[in-house]
Amino acid sequence: MGETEQRPMSERDRLVDARDRMARAAGQDDPSAVRLLREAIDLDPSLREAYGALGRLYYRNAWLEAELDLWLQRIGVDPMDADAHERIGWILWFTGRAEESLPWLERNLTLRPSGKWGRFYMGNAHLILGRYVEAERAYRAAIEAHPDFSSAHAGLAWTLFAAGRVGEARAQCDRMRATTLDGDRYEVKMADLDLFSGEATTAAERARRVSPEDARAWPARYWPRGTSATTILAGALIDRDYRAAAAALTVSESVNRSRLLNGDEGYLPRYDLAAVYALYGNRDEACRWLTEAIAVGWWFPDLARRDPLLRSLHECPPFEDLLKKRPAPHGRRPLPRCPSGAAARGPGD
Repeated sequence: MGETEQRPMSERDRLVDARDRMARAAGQDDPSAVRLLREAIDLDPSLREAYGALGRLYYRNAWLEAELDLWLQRIGVDPMDADAHERIGWILWFTGRAEESLPWLERNLTLRPSGKWGRFYMGNAHLILGRYVEAERAYRAAIEAHPDFSSAHAGLAWTLFAAGRVGEARAQCDRMRATTLDGDRYEVKMADLDLFSGEATTAAERARRVSPEDARAWPARYWPRGTSATTILAGALIDRDYRAAAAALTVSESVNRSRLLNGDEGYLPRYDLAAVYALYGNRDEACRWLTEAIAVGWWFPDLARRDPLLRSLHECPPFEDLLKKRPAPHGRRPLPRCPSGAAARGPGD
């Protein structure tokens, strides 16, 4: 008996199948969801919702190269997709390619002038590049358009600290405490700033109000330091309750290592481990993890030199050596031209 010849799938059936696979991905484990969403996109490359669902999954796990590929694919389908430009810009600044992120973020703002995250990410890129005037301008523009945008308020405070304008930074923190801001990880942001400002008791109180981290979820922590609420709590308690601080550090170390085992490609768990070991007083391990964080995109030397979580490293020559020169991106593939018409700039341009 001969094989039954399969008829080609009709256009309508292909589109229906794509949506069915996208719907089935909900509630699946991550590998199954990735497979179904990839199949949905292969069947219907214009299925915008599938890109969003798959992008959120990659983001939650910090599978950054896969997410970058996804949004570059989306740009090939729709060069006017503002979300794709925004996400590409975010991934690039977060992975040490801040200069290259700028054309994508500029294009995002052209496509979506009122969007809050585009200007915020512009501020982040300039902050990591050490361009504090430009970072301040971007954050203030985001705050002007969205007055309760807590991330932009925090970004402005960190920029002022990095620029050595400590009094202004503290005044900005005071404004944040006295103003009703959005609740997006607000307690983590303020605990981080409180500790950096020398308000250890307040930082501990805030950090205790944050739910324990789930290694399977996007970290409930805040850049630029990449520290978790549990590590902030340890830093706030280290001088007055070492036993509680040590317990918090044990939790932080476990969560960070679980994320790394799950393939987290970002600097957050690596920098947090540097802070954990610095608080333990293990300088060699702290510098090793800081080296790894720098290799995948962390670069905030002006903050690190003042960071209370890293105080055991501040007189350590290997630590200062790490902060002397910005590392050049290496081993990273070139990007296609940004559809705005401006090529994504590389480190040698």
